[in-house]
Amino acid sequence: MMSKPATDNVRIEYYDWSRWLPTLTSGAFVIALAVTIARAITSDFIRNPFDAVPGGDATPHNGFPDTTIWLDLLAMLPAVLVLLRRGLDRTYILRFSAGHACIFGFAVLAFISTLWAADPFVAAIGGFHVMAAAALCWAGSQLVRSWLRLRILAATAAGVLAVITVQGVFYRTVELPDLQKQLEKNKGKILADRGWTEDSFTWKQFSQRVAAGEMLGPYTSPNTNATMIVFLGTIVAAIALQRIRLRDEPVWPAILCLIVLGSTYVLYYTGARAALITPVVAAGVFVVGWRLGAILARHRNMAFAAGAAIAIVIVAALIGHGLYHGTLFHDSLTFRWKYWLGSFAVFKEHALFGVGYGNFGYSYLAHRLPEAAEEIKDPHNLFVRGFVELGIVGGMLLIGFIIRLAWEITRPTAPPAPGQAQRVGFGLLLSVAMLATLLSALTGIDFAADAGYVAMELMRRLLVLGILVITMTVATVLSAKVVHLDDRPAPLLLLGMIAGVAAFLVHNLIDFALFEPGPMMLFALYCGGLIGVRGESVAGQKKWNRTSIAAAGAVLCAWMVAAVAFAMPLADAENRAQRGDDQLIRSKPREAATSFKYAFNNSPVRNADYAYRAGRALIIENRDPAETELWLSQAVAANPKDPGYRLTRAAFQLTQPPDKQQPRQILNDLETAVALDPKNLQSRMRLAETYEQFNHPEKAREQYRTILELNDKLDKNEPKRLPTAELERIEAKQ
Repeated sequence: MMSKPATDNVRIEYYDWSRWLPTLTSGAFVIALAVTIARAITSDFIRNPFDAVPGGDATPHNGFPDTTIWLDLLAMLPAVLVLLRRGLDRTYILRFSAGHACIFGFAVLAFISTLWAADPFVAAIGGFHVMAAAALCWAGSQLVRSWLRLRILAATAAGVLAVITVQGVFYRTVELPDLQKQLEKNKGKILADRGWTEDSFTWKQFSQRVAAGEMLGPYTSPNTNATMIVFLGTIVAAIALQRIRLRDEPVWPAILCLIVLGSTYVLYYTGARAALITPVVAAGVFVVGWRLGAILARHRNMAFAAGAAIAIVIVAALIGHGLYHGTLFHDSLTFRWKYWLGSFAVFKEHALFGVGYGNFGYSYLAHRLPEAAEEIKDPHNLFVRGFVELGIVGGMLLIGFIIRLAWEITRPTAPPAPGQAQRVGFGLLLSVAMLATLLSALTGIDFAADAGYVAMELMRRLLVLGILVITMTVATVLSAKVVHLDDRPAPLLLLGMIAGVAAFLVHNLIDFALFEPGPMMLFALYCGGLIGVRGESVAGQKKWNRTSIAAAGAVLCAWMVAAVAFAMPLADAENRAQRGDDQLIRSKPREAATSFKYAFNNSPVRNADYAYRAGRALIIENRDPAETELWLSQAVAANPKDPGYRLTRAAFQLTQPPDKQQPRQILNDLETAVALDPKNLQSRMRLAETYEQFNHPEKAREQYRTILELNDKLDKNEPKRLPTAELERIEAKQ
């Protein structure tokens, strides 16, 4: 008889993997902070502003799309991780508002404007930046829902401001004097390396800026430097005030005040006049929120409507004054007014969807006023740029985002007081600082360059790491005895961040800082964080689990497709083009042309600049005129609105033997270049001289008359005015 098997009590334990789900959003928060810091302290360029020349000095390749495009993808990753957690965690509720819809709509429109932009490469890269910023804004709204995370977010302002300050002081006291000496000593070589002449506008502008000691930084404009200092300085000052209000140890606010004080030294040398006004705006917003916050909260709808009405009246008054008087109170503002008048003419021609993101400069040339000599790439106003580049649709989306942002970050709500949750230690700050420094090094250092340069840049990154760790610790640590991150309520800090955002937006009414990748990412994350902490409670809301899972899957797939189909081939093409520059500098024009051709043929987005650089290399090689003509024509066809490509093709044709020249094409190129940029005196001069060469004296005299008329409309101190000897020569031809 068989015995019945013993049945012991067996306890089956299941591993609770769901407790690891918060790690997804914690990691997303660290990545968002780190990539934003890296963006804010690292230079970013779409193209090298200088043409490579044989025998010239090789400059390090850094901050170009082959590396920075990966920062955009990384900036999108926190949003992917947030959606992934929502798909796996039914208790994690997401927020999505009309403001998010507007900024995502603006970003998508910016990217797809590649389809109609004259320069689709610029539109694609710029649109990708905006999509990354929109993703950061939305992710910040989900990740920053407590006082602790708001404090950590604000601490990044202290870190970035300290880095900008140290960079600025070092440039002013060490690098600038050396640059001025090198400019004086090696003037001839610099002119030869850049292909400039001593009378060229570019050389005059460059030498004047160096001589004046214009403050440079990680951004393309000193005005952007100033905007960021005011923006970040307002937040850092608010952190210090909050510490003073809470009666913290005096050393912490003292260090923060020293950072702000040091930044004013850099701010002074930027020469930005708007920086005299925007701190007053920030202080005004802060004081009103502090002293009248309770009253405004009780009458919120009325207060918001009154604020919007005041803003509309001020804008209408400024426009009316400009239309009636032709000026805006100050020379600097008057220059902006002239930019905006030309911009309006561009808008009328492309009212619905605009000229394409980042393509303002090409269309503006044909409409700029004669006295507005500068060939600007940006209209120096965020709304003007939105309407001109993306039309009524893009402009309204931008306005919708700003209005909704103002509504959401001024809600009379705040995170609840912290409970007895586990304290967050110093490791979070260290992780953020280390990852930010690593990303800055990978995208901001050309490791193929000279070993001395690489060693120096690595030392700088170590200094950046130390600055970030120290300043972020000072901004967030509870006390010298309790080394945990501060999670106490910080209403003054919240007001300071709102004031900083307000000052930043006001500054961008006359400058273009918002559209540079570093400031854009920082602004987007801070706005997202403010939306998150000001958001109403999501407790008890319906959980759309299937929708969330589908959205998470779709976004993850889109992110991977963007990496494989866009980022990878674009980085490869840009890397090959940079190799072509190096080959050209080493006097290997044939190899350089091959590299540029490869870049042009394999870029996921048409880039006329690659074809142009191939044509230049073939001109330098001086072997096959037919092939040279072909690649210059490729550049013209790829971007027919760039007058420079046509001028280069015409100049090349004029160097050929008379029996090989094509007079009709030469004149067509020069006439089209003048039509694209009719206020350009040098282009008209070339056209007039060519008319003379091809026996069209009447047409030449007409051009000379126009040149004299345009020259008379330029300011007496404008560097683009023709020299006296040149004017006398032209007048003799009348």
